[in-house]
Amino acid sequence: MHRVSLVCLALAGLFGAAQAPAQDLAYSADISIDVMPFVAADDDIVGDAAGTPGAIELGGLPAAVDVIAYHVADGKPFFVVDAATELPGGLLIDGRDVVLYDGGSYEVHFDGSEKGLPAGVEIDALTMEGEALIFSLDVDAEIDGLLVADEDLVLFDGDYGLLFDGSGLGVPPAYDVDAVSFTEDGQDLVVSFDTGGEVAAVEFYDQDGILWQGAAAFDLYFKGSSIDSSLEAGDLDALMLGGKPVDQGLLFKDGFEVGGFGAWSSASP
Repeated sequence: MHRVSLVCLALAGLFGAAQAPAQDLAYSADISIDVMPFVAADDDIVGDAAGTPGAIELGGLPAAVDVIAYHVADGKPFFVVDAATELPGGLLIDGRDVVLYDGGSYEVHFDGSEKGLPAGVEIDALTMEGEALIFSLDVDAEIDGLLVADEDLVLFDGDYGLLFDGSGLGVPPAYDVDAVSFTEDGQDLVVSFDTGGEVAAVEFYDQDGILWQGAAAFDLYFKGSSIDSSLEAGDLDALMLGGKPVDQGLLFKDGFEVGGFGAWSSASP
């Protein structure tokens, strides 16, 4: 069985049947939430270290945009916003772009329009493995001939391929993967959906994380309401475990790492 890892929340009391060692987390919601000692807007990333929340600096983002995807690699944050906007310094971006913030300025790390993402779509979940991007879209679309549903995860390592085929795994088409990240051990994938529901007899809300264990095996990994009760009124729409990237070198660890990432998917484990 090939296992891919995604973000989990590892604070005492967060986990259901699947357990993980205590680790820090970062997250954003689609509404303002009072995490004490501050109120986090939908364009804020909350960093939670050992149960103590604080704001993660992303510079002066316009208040009209919502951060909908987030990842950290080499100590630098990468993010996506939900609308076309101009960032400080004059950089024009939209929801197809992955932006790198170096602490003082912004640059486009992944230009969605140049890479074939059609107009009108947004990247609403993001993680990375080395130079490869793993992301979900907010709507169904076609990218360079690849049909992608909003419940899928796309892997881009120079070419596009499906890493997580949601419909093939029994995920209803009404669900949208809107948060994803790697666990530090690189063994399992955790996704969050934009709606509450049920997958493979696992019930969840839109602020919860679902562990994917390969094939069609899912488990409830954490309850988002355990992060903060104010999340019950909103949707968890950006998530990452820890403040550093998962440096695993290879995505799969079972001796089958032949060829590019695009050779593997949930449909052909």
